[in-house]
Amino acid sequence: MKVKDLQCDFHMPDQLEPKFVGEKEIGQHLPPYALVDAYPVDEYPACPSTWMNGSDISSSYFIPVEKDKGMWLNFNNCCHHPHNVAVVISIQGVNPITGQQTDILRLEKYEEKCPIHDEPFKQDMFCPTCKFKWPAQNYIATTGTPGSAFWLDGFRVPGGRVRQYIFTPEKIKGIANQLIGEDKVFAIGIAFYLSKEKKPEPQSRPVLRSAGGACGQGVGSAGNNHFAYFSSTMSKVKGSLGCGGTITPDSAIEQPSIAVPGGGSAEVGFVNKTTSESAEINCISSIPPVVDSSYDRIAFQLVPDNLIKADDGTYHEIGEQTCGDLNIDTSVQEPIVEEAEEVEDTVNLEIGAGALIDQKVYPDPKPIEFWEDKPAGMIYINYCDKKMCDKILKAGKRKDKEEGYLEDLSVG
Repeated sequence: MKVKDLQCDFHMPDQLEPKFVGEKEIGQHLPPYALVDAYPVDEYPACPSTWMNGSDISSSYFIPVEKDKGMWLNFNNCCHHPHNVAVVISIQGVNPITGQQTDILRLEKYEEKCPIHDEPFKQDMFCPTCKFKWPAQNYIATTGTPGSAFWLDGFRVPGGRVRQYIFTPEKIKGIANQLIGEDKVFAIGIAFYLSKEKKPEPQSRPVLRSAGGACGQGVGSAGNNHFAYFSSTMSKVKGSLGCGGTITPDSAIEQPSIAVPGGGSAEVGFVNKTTSESAEINCISSIPPVVDSSYDRIAFQLVPDNLIKADDGTYHEIGEQTCGDLNIDTSVQEPIVEEAEEVEDTVNLEIGAGALIDQKVYPDPKPIEFWEDKPAGMIYINYCDKKMCDKILKAGKRKDKEEGYLEDLSVG
């Protein structure tokens, strides 16, 4: 999903099961990559009139979702923007970092006083009346977040954790429903703010270094390079991974430690053990810095012969298009129509708070004046079930003039 040169990806993995040590729930690893297709509202005439439309500064999409699934929002493409980027999120009308109603998606920082009770914070931004520690701000930003970790998986909990976004038919479990009642909406809003000044140009291109191992050259070697996401349910392969060669899931050699641009290190080397086949290794020549061990979505991807790389960098089976686990029928040719009967809005899924995930909302080290006063762009995500999505798609896509003003003129 894009607005201008700003982007967000929507992922819908399985809902995590809570984990406990004794009676105490503990945080767990990040859910895996599970990209879902998004469709522009303006391009499908059968979309409900209650859904937001796009404009000069906003894009509006609809996405099929499924009950008892999780969700996370990925903003890592914004890290390549020439400006720093701050993102404010609304989940059904509630800010997932502060729990406050989001009538306007604006940047807010909290430094001295509780924004609700207007009383001075105690140590570590603790409000005696709220009885919890407040975050430093109501947004996430590239200025404070380590590279490749510009995402949000759930509702913030103090102590470097979030509770996973989950889709639930149970109204009583909806966080927005509990906090703001009938003021909730069945949509997600995202506002992107840019820094007033551009980021300084990098002086040199970072180089990733690693010792070579059983698979050939070190990671700094040239080749067909990429990185990908993985699930904590995958089995670890211990080995020094280099470009070229093969490795089987049953290999058992030493675990590498790889220096990462910007400092820190990342242990990598995970593959899916659903198959015992060997797989070609395509490894990274450079990756963004990772300075927190909880960011385990970044890993080497071992690519079997039956997978191909899509334009968005994801890998799919040959001849197959992915849409999470929803199996949207993408083989049917959408009719091109002038108009279509509006599909009734039947959305009834709430967004609740599921299992604890180890994920920190990093403080923004910059003052609020560092950012522009108005958003550079906004994305609206209208979610619906598969049945409703199918009806909209089958009703047809907007008829556009493919050749613009040259349409119907004699050419050639």
